[in-house]
Amino acid sequence: MKPHIAIFMRQGNHYRLTTGGIIMFFLVLLCLSACKDKVKIEHRIVAIANLGGAGDNGYNDVIMNGFENIYVNKDNATEMYIHIPKTKKEAQYIAEKWTRNKQDDIPTLVILGASDYSDIALDIISDKSIKTTTSSILLYEVDEMPASANSVNCYTFLISMYGPSYKAGKYVAEKGLKAPLIWLAYNDPQLRYAASGFRDGYFEATGNETEIAYLSNDWTGYSMPDSAYRAMPEMSKKYDFLYPVMGGSNMGIFRYLREYEEGPYVAGMDVDQSQYSSKVIGNMIKHIDVVIENYVRDWVEHRVINHHNVYDTESGYVEWMPVNSSDHPIIM
Repeated sequence: MKPHIAIFMRQGNHYRLTTGGIIMFFLVLLCLSACKDKVKIEHRIVAIANLGGAGDNGYNDVIMNGFENIYVNKDNATEMYIHIPKTKKEAQYIAEKWTRNKQDDIPTLVILGASDYSDIALDIISDKSIKTTTSSILLYEVDEMPASANSVNCYTFLISMYGPSYKAGKYVAEKGLKAPLIWLAYNDPQLRYAASGFRDGYFEATGNETEIAYLSNDWTGYSMPDSAYRAMPEMSKKYDFLYPVMGGSNMGIFRYLREYEEGPYVAGMDVDQSQYSSKVIGNMIKHIDVVIENYVRDWVEHRVINHHNVYDTESGYVEWMPVNSSDHPIIM
């Protein structure tokens, strides 16, 4: 009699899978998996998030949402990696791995998720020793980069906050607020559009200038909510409205306004933040997740992409949205 493997064993009126049967089951699964045709990878997307990472309830979370949508909606022939580096050096290592030091010929799009990464992009596209590569770079919230000195394509875009900030300045003037402050994370060149837009709108309506203050000396100003909270008592004495372009640091402002009734009115940034405080009278909203998704779609589908685009209010990617509430009367 030939030996055989018992797959099932009878126990009363029931059958159970034997150890041999379990092994056989997984062997069959392994065989089916091995026999399955492997999908050829045709595109690779490498997203490198801002050093602040996710969790700011604003700008960075919108971007991460865009990355997640790309991952969920991509086809099987596209692989994607999402990195949240702890240091700029780590971000540079990842970027160079998939551009300067790439080991295969799979078309790769490296998304550099912060304007602070512009020097990384500039270093890569300026390297004349790079002869052949199938890599491209997408960098946002920057001005146009120089032409590439090698075969690495570099696409850039800027969502200008000038238009919606101008509307915000006029809106605040219409509300009768007489002591506004533009509060910036730090002296980031890209924030000048927000600052100049608000100042111009407010000045046109009132003939008065608007002060500007900075929370920090570098990019960490985007993730210092405790510092913003500690500064609020003094800000509340001097100003009746805050236009804070400070990323996650804005959470410190909202925390203070929830704890103390007396405080300035404020604008929400990047997303609708009116749920964080009744003092929010309007939101400057950026749909940067949609912009990134559109770039990736065009790149995967081999469409023509401009090397630099600037998006203002007319694009629909950025807007000023007042909060309609009886809690925000005109102050005369």
